[in-house]
Amino acid sequence: MFSLLQTLVDNGLSRKTLATILQEIIGANLCGDSYDQRSYIAYAWALDHDGAPAPHCCKLSLTSNAVRVNGRHYVVLTDDESTSLCRGAIVESLCSMKSHFLSELTGIDLTVFASISDSCSDGSLSTGAANAAILALIKGSCGLDDFANTVIETSVSGRGRFLARKDGVEIEYTTKQGVAWYLYRLN
Repeated sequence: MFSLLQTLVDNGLSRKTLATILQEIIGANLCGDSYDQRSYIAYAWALDHDGAPAPHCCKLSLTSNAVRVNGRHYVVLTDDESTSLCRGAIVESLCSMKSHFLSELTGIDLTVFASISDSCSDGSLSTGAANAAILALIKGSCGLDDFANTVIETSVSGRGRFLARKDGVEIEYTTKQGVAWYLYRLN
């Protein structure tokens, strides 16, 4: 389908018309599989906001849901996928969170988290072991779901802080049919 779009662009198709065609392809589910759909969504967003070039500049990595547009890599996710990946990223970064923040959310004494942090900093405890210890404390107190939801809600940039490695920004793209997709810039 991208080759057809490329032919149209090469023959003078306007950006506005290309954007309309992309919306129709996405809305009518003519994209093929979900990986192709993610490519069209990233391209449509970039066309609206980033001055995207011709369709051949949009490439998809089938292993990571990552799409390359204009040399920039984005991951394109549904709401549920975004939340799930964000929770995983939160769990992997527990030992980098401030002890007082962890204490406040879990109700566990600050010295417990400070001790884990100190042990991780001096090398007597690996990052993985520190994360596992903190995760066990979270599960035994407030629960991972409540903890992760609070972390996401209290973060200035929400899920983007954990998923958009480049700039921490979550980009919401809503199709003409009202379906929301989320893009996160990786580079």
